[in-house]
Amino acid sequence: MKWKQTLDGFGLTEETVSQGIRNKIKDYYTIVDGIEELEKSIENPTLNDDVDTLQTDLEELQEALEEQEKVLDKAIRMFDKNKEHYANLSKNLVGRGRPKKDAQQQTQPNVAQTTTQTKAQPNVQNVAGNVTQEEKPKKTNIALWVVGIVIGGLIGVNILKNRE
Repeated sequence: MKWKQTLDGFGLTEETVSQGIRNKIKDYYTIVDGIEELEKSIENPTLNDDVDTLQTDLEELQEALEEQEKVLDKAIRMFDKNKEHYANLSKNLVGRGRPKKDAQQQTQPNVAQTTTQTKAQPNVQNVAGNVTQEEKPKKTNIALWVVGIVIGGLIGVNILKNRE
């Protein structure tokens, strides 16, 4: 397993790599499990098994395993090459993000503060514990955004699959 040697060479473990590489490692092990099951089926075929088909499937899985090893090796090398850069970027982000909206509003002139204060109304609950109508549109807006993001993600995945 060339990718394990590469992992050891860079002083990494399966737990210290990125989530994307972990997913590729998981795919690798899934292929290995499939090969082992096919080998067992070839050694002890049942009445419904066609040994020639199983042999063909085994060859295809072995080719896929070799390809997955190459993909993993390349991904590990890229991860090691870029991990220092990403670590520096994450250090720079700590404490240097965009200021909070409250801080921005405090720097605005007093005229803007008075208009925002008059428009802001507290969310009041009536005696029965029902939320007032002012809060309901916020929840539906969030739900619409979530639905839109999910649909957009599905469309994006479909486009990427069709590209191959």
